[in-house]
Amino acid sequence: MILQEKSIGSAICDVMAVTDKLIGFEIKSDGDNYQRLSRQVEYYNKFFDENYIVVSEKHIVSAETRAPKNWGIIYIVD
Repeated sequence: MILQEKSIGSAICDVMAVTDKLIGFEIKSDGDNYQRLSRQVEYYNKFFDENYIVVSEKHIVSAETRAPKNWGIIYIVD
């Protein structure tokens, strides 16, 4: 099951997948920044078994330094 825009504590999960585990996806588009990421990471880590940050081309380099080491990174490029 795939769910979008669900509250997890005081953060909002962009997309979650429910299989035999809970997987969270935080999406950062070209118009986004990282101001809320530390709070989002706190709640995602409490709630999900696995987490991924999904980024556009603009965030490819910065995602590698800002995403927690235990998170996966998914790059979306045109």
